[in-house]
Amino acid sequence: GWEVLLCDLEAAELQAYSEAFDRMAGDARDIQPDNQALRFFFLDNTALSSDEIDLELVRISFSKQSCSIDFDDFVGVLRRMAITEKDAQGIFAKLSKDGKEAPAEECRRGLTILLWKVLRAKWPDQIVERLLDIALAEASLTVTAAQWLDMCRHVGRFVRLARYLKL
Repeated sequence: GWEVLLCDLEAAELQAYSEAFDRMAGDARDIQPDNQALRFFFLDNTALSSDEIDLELVRISFSKQSCSIDFDDFVGVLRRMAITEKDAQGIFAKLSKDGKEAPAEECRRGLTILLWKVLRAKWPDQIVERLLDIALAEASLTVTAAQWLDMCRHVGRFVRLARYLKL
């Protein structure tokens, strides 16, 4: 349950999402970009809109000779698109005086806003506190905009995987 996600998010993602990918791909090693199950999975488990999903699938599939989506592409989309950069930047703009850095204490508050208002996660305080501790583990007194985006993506990935696993 929660403990696996908190301790090793990447491994939990690979396990859960490989089962989903295998169901969609069947015996194939990859999925065609027009696969409806794939589109619905991304709609349910990322921050992408329907139009954005089409663009993302075209971008990925045309970057490869096979014109298809493999497991690494699949997980990459789920990780990159767990939240929108716009949402993350919007919160960061309120936390930062110069748009480049923000105090780590304020970032903790900002991640709480992301969790509750943007991602609409309603979990026990001890889960939220541990998730925030993990997201902020490598932060110093200040957090850069790039570090902030990574933190937001980590929190978004956690939330989306927890929902997918129905925790």
